[in-house]
Amino acid sequence: MGQALGLGFGLALYMAVRALSAGSSNEAVQNASRLLQFEKALGIDVEASFQKAVLSTEWLITVANWFYSFTYWPMIIGTLIYTWIRHRELFIRYRNALFFSGMLGLVVFALFPVAPPRFLDGYVDTVNAAARHQFIAHPSWIINENAALPSFHVGWVVLSAVLLIPLARRWSIRLLLLLPGPLMAITVVITANHYLVDIVAGVGISLLGLQLASWRDRRRKASDDDATSLSVEAPPPTANESSVPSQPNQLHR
Repeated sequence: MGQALGLGFGLALYMAVRALSAGSSNEAVQNASRLLQFEKALGIDVEASFQKAVLSTEWLITVANWFYSFTYWPMIIGTLIYTWIRHRELFIRYRNALFFSGMLGLVVFALFPVAPPRFLDGYVDTVNAAARHQFIAHPSWIINENAALPSFHVGWVVLSAVLLIPLARRWSIRLLLLLPGPLMAITVVITANHYLVDIVAGVGISLLGLQLASWRDRRRKASDDDATSLSVEAPPPTANESSVPSQPNQLHR
């Protein structure tokens, strides 16, 4: 029940922020321009040139569209299911990390809405061009179009890998878990869905959410240990203690 209530609260808050951001499209485009100016000052405004360099490679665009559309949710849901079945405490930590980072992201979405590159001149919305991916990648009934910053498409994929890698015993499995994060970072740029700053912010906020979840786990465990120690009964009296009379000794005459 508690998990359902938490999920419902998070979804309701997300939809409220989505409704708020929907009316700020002009502000979101202006913020996107500011973000690009910030990247230009740092010398990392490479999104447009990077996409332009690969647009002529049709197979690469197709792979990027598929990876963007069909990796994100399976990675998150798969991690939730696996940890629920095999590592229940890790499931709780992962769930809380998603919640905490998601709440932090909602604050950014509300205070600083940012339009993704695909809404700006000079970029191509490759996922929209591949109409068969549009419903999965950008479902209109729930997607917040002005929430490019931070990129949870990258952040939560990295978060999943951070939790799962220590569980893998084979190096080949660890390598496979390492790949989705960097590949998603490249993919969101190719498909004109995020800026480099979005990627850094998404990973940072996601890992911060994990730290908050770990801190909550430690607090909960410490509280449980204290409650257990208080509930332990005092040890029974020893034989010598039980033989002591309850009344004070009287002097023998």
